[in-house]
Amino acid sequence: MQKTKIEYLTHTWNPIAMRCARVSAGCANCWHLRMAHRLSCNSSFSNDVRMAYLGWPPILKTAELSAPLKLRKPARIGVNFMGDLFHESVTNEQIAAVFGVMAACPQHTFFVLTKRERMVEWFDAILPSLLPTICTKYISDAPPFSVYWPLPNVILGVSVEDQASADERIPWLLKTSAAKRFVSCEPLLGPIDIGETRAYIKPHIVDAFGDCKNWCPRCGDDPIPRLDWVVSGSETGPGARPCNPDWLRSIRYQCAVAGTPFFLKQVAPGVRELDGRLHEDWVEI
Repeated sequence: MQKTKIEYLTHTWNPIAMRCARVSAGCANCWHLRMAHRLSCNSSFSNDVRMAYLGWPPILKTAELSAPLKLRKPARIGVNFMGDLFHESVTNEQIAAVFGVMAACPQHTFFVLTKRERMVEWFDAILPSLLPTICTKYISDAPPFSVYWPLPNVILGVSVEDQASADERIPWLLKTSAAKRFVSCEPLLGPIDIGETRAYIKPHIVDAFGDCKNWCPRCGDDPIPRLDWVVSGSETGPGARPCNPDWLRSIRYQCAVAGTPFFLKQVAPGVRELDGRLHEDWVEI
């Protein structure tokens, strides 16, 4: 586990050595694939770990798996951002081991991002039967997972880059049992509607008497799951594609109308302010 420059995290934690695969336009300049190639040449790693970064079966790094248990100060931790925890090559047992550690670390907040629908199936069908045995296998003091899920310290999210990917992946997320849900609109490659006509976040619509005509975060409990947090930003790194600031302004406006926290990572490489100010609203834990 290591400290990170990702603005909304304090650490990244990569207990699974793996090589991900591109699934959409947002993956075109994937930094993970560049880094995986470098790590596959690192002689300090065992041969099976190096091969995993080349695309062979993923390897659970047991020493790295226990790292959050040793960090006592509360941290915001990105989970296996060097890949995708729900990639088809990652085994159910490996995923369960990672969630077992998160269950044993209530002092930390964990952020899990995916681009894959497997997440829905895994939580519906795999987790209830697998977690109790995995917890005791890897962590002796893990709580009974069937009692604690959804964990309040685990925030599930999907990564999207345009309207097509948002309309495909956000519904998966909203169908998945979670204490909190977020979307990362990054790299933002086009305008995205999450609240104006979609129901991913819902607007505050006031009638002539000043009463809200619709559910919104200001007006009570929602029987339908919604996004709790929106993160957005432009692409960075070699070959970064430009992001129109108006796309970011639109997402900011939609979040403001709905009362949904909005966190802006960057407008362009090296530029974090939009219209002269930072936007760093945090999800309520």
